[in-house]
Amino acid sequence: MGYSKIDTLEGVIPTIVISMSSARLHPLMQQLENSQIFQVHIQEGIVGSKIIDNPRLINRQVFKFLNGREMTPGEAGAALAHFLVYLKIYQQQWPWTLVLEDNARLLPGAERKIAELVGTLRSLQNLTSQPMLIHLNLNNARMIARKSNIQEKINLYEALTILRTSKAYLINYDAAVIALRDGLPLLDEPDWPHWIHEVKFLVTPNDQVTVDRSFPSEIGKRPTPAIARERTSSRIKTAILFCLGIEGIRYKVRTGLQDYFLWVVFDRIYRVAARFYGKAELEHPSVVLLEVPSIQLFRRCLVGRYVRKRRILRSKQDNTFRFLSYDEVTSMIDL
Repeated sequence: MGYSKIDTLEGVIPTIVISMSSARLHPLMQQLENSQIFQVHIQEGIVGSKIIDNPRLINRQVFKFLNGREMTPGEAGAALAHFLVYLKIYQQQWPWTLVLEDNARLLPGAERKIAELVGTLRSLQNLTSQPMLIHLNLNNARMIARKSNIQEKINLYEALTILRTSKAYLINYDAAVIALRDGLPLLDEPDWPHWIHEVKFLVTPNDQVTVDRSFPSEIGKRPTPAIARERTSSRIKTAILFCLGIEGIRYKVRTGLQDYFLWVVFDRIYRVAARFYGKAELEHPSVVLLEVPSIQLFRRCLVGRYVRKRRILRSKQDNTFRFLSYDEVTSMIDL
């Protein structure tokens, strides 16, 4: 299906559906076909076996270091499909886009609620250039979060720990550009790559979609990391390496990433702090609210420093940097 600039139409939300299977897609398209709000564009899924061994598209060594296991072909295909979605958003300059995987199903009333949310976000001038992603499918997942202060009428959580699912989300143009600036090859899972640190990651407390589990997963069975099989000894080893500073050095050398404190250390801080200072959200027991001012201040400083370093690096690249086109990326796939 083709796509065109349609966000100039009042109330219309560009909606990209990632699909590998017409059978999985059909129930969702039945929900969307008569929508006056969602303008649907299909992003064909990527067969992971065709790209997983292509070092221009996937860095399997970094993935293995980060996750303690091999990447599955399904993860590779999903990661590249989402990357191509961000390219479409960039090319079409859509301010806000709804992204759905083909086994997502809209819950009753979701169309109206999503439209109201996007309409409110569009009306807030202070958010026009703030990179943002809004997760629409909490699905009772455990999450450490704080309540968002975007606007009193918008009830959202700001996730402090990463939700490992990308079935349904809203993303704005600036967040898509940040995702693309990370470029290729892809290093980690599609939900979520490390560019998420530069994006305000919000979650709707009430699910707007459910996932159709009647179809088998296209990601494939993820191998159990060796570190999980040897939990006690690995924790002792990790603690020693952390205290000696070796863990951080290895992380930077093996991955080339500069987010060790944000991705590794601060995640541990949140989980420990949540045990002592967290409060379970009454309406959503899986959500632990962590509203500690000192931790939030430290996090803002750390994120701000990380973002500034990234911007300096980008400014040095700007004379030679350009985004690959959609056709250039797809031409790398072994057809």
